[in-house]
Amino acid sequence: MRKIVLFILLLSLISFSNPLTPFGLYTNQGLVLNEGFFFLGVNFSGDFLLNQDIFSAEDLNDFLETGTINLNNINKLSLNTILNASGFGTIKLGNFAISPYIYLNGNIDLKISDQIKDFLIDPITIGTEYNISEKFIVTNVFFDAGVVLNLGKFFITPCVFLPILYSGENQYLEFTYTSSASPAMANLHLSEKADIYSSFLLDNDSYEIKGENFGMAFSFGISTDSFGIAINNIQIKPSVATYKSTLNLGFDFSYSAQATDITADVSGPNATLTNFQEDYMEVSKTPEITAYYKTSIFFLKLGARGKYTIGKKDNWDIGVFGYTNLLFFTPYYSLDYLNSNGLFVHNFGFKTDLRVFYTNINVKSISHTFSPFDDASFGISVNFGFGI
Repeated sequence: MRKIVLFILLLSLISFSNPLTPFGLYTNQGLVLNEGFFFLGVNFSGDFLLNQDIFSAEDLNDFLETGTINLNNINKLSLNTILNASGFGTIKLGNFAISPYIYLNGNIDLKISDQIKDFLIDPITIGTEYNISEKFIVTNVFFDAGVVLNLGKFFITPCVFLPILYSGENQYLEFTYTSSASPAMANLHLSEKADIYSSFLLDNDSYEIKGENFGMAFSFGISTDSFGIAINNIQIKPSVATYKSTLNLGFDFSYSAQATDITADVSGPNATLTNFQEDYMEVSKTPEITAYYKTSIFFLKLGARGKYTIGKKDNWDIGVFGYTNLLFFTPYYSLDYLNSNGLFVHNFGFKTDLRVFYTNINVKSISHTFSPFDDASFGISVNFGFGI
């Protein structure tokens, strides 16, 4: 009850900077004209979201107070990250504007079997065997470069893109455990292997980007003060990852006893990125549709936004937001539901706009429930720009 009251009080202090940005979760690149510069502007932004399902917020609070972690409280061995960073410049000439940009975007997700979690926290019964083999990592990070061409409220964005980190299908996490009482013995083996593809040779600063590495795509849509829709990542040509490396993790433990003769051996844990070599893999981007709507109620600006990833079942996000302009200061709040991850993301932010310079900062509380206080996951977004 105290958490709910605190949450309501926190919302009441926020006067429902505009949370809509050109890049990020709800990409609409026509929003490069969102700032009120007359002729020339430059913008830099970054987003980072981390969702961890290992421990609750209460468990981590206990750790900060006592310095101890109770392994019995492990929920799931999974981590999900979303990261975006962009920079662009804009030149306005009447109803026409041109905005070259660069954009780093993607996600890195790690999920370990619940059977391994159960092994860590449940009592081990002699004679019980574990034999697990499955995938465990998804990486999907791209670097884009392109130009936004605005004509009035309409825009089109041709771009090229490169895969930075991309996990292949050739991967496994293998976990085995055997034990017996007579003879007294136990053997544990954990190993994982995953192929990681890239347009860059990850163990060397000297590499050559070839023309075939670049994928080609475009986006187009409408962006107005009250409504916008964008169709993104319409692919013309896939990118090509010409390098491959192998992510390895290993840990082994063995124990045996005969009378008073006890032997134990431990190897690892160790994690390495090895086997760097040239390769060839076509990597494509997934098309998506994003949209937003805004309206005014007295001094408040309220709106909704959404994204649907084409061809991926249940991969959609939706959100609501509110803000008001107080001279040079604009506080806002938004709430998003990321369906593919089952996450609620609460954003508390503010924007300061001095015309020639502005900043936009928000912090994110991420949870599997509506309350932002249940899980120990977080995020942050920073955006700033200047112009004339």
